[in-house]
Amino acid sequence: MSEATKFDTHRCIKRLTDGGFTKQQAEALADEYRALHNINRGVQGRHPDPAAGNEDRRREPSAADQG
Repeated sequence: MSEATKFDTHRCIKRLTDGGFTKQQAEALADEYRALHNINRGVQGRHPDPAAGNEDRRREPSAADQG
C-alpha cells in the first residue's frame, strides 16, 4: 500500500504565482486543492464500481455502439 502524501500548500502557491496567478487567486486555489487532496486521502484504496446504479453501462455493446 502506498504511503500517504502531504499536500504542500506553499509550493502550490509559489508555482501558481510564478505562472501568473495573483497571490489571492493562488491561495484560493491552493485551499481548494488541499481540501480535495484530503478528501481523496480519505477514500484512498477504495474503488467503487463506476457502473453502480447505471444499467446502461452494464449492457452488452450493440451494433450502433460499434460505430
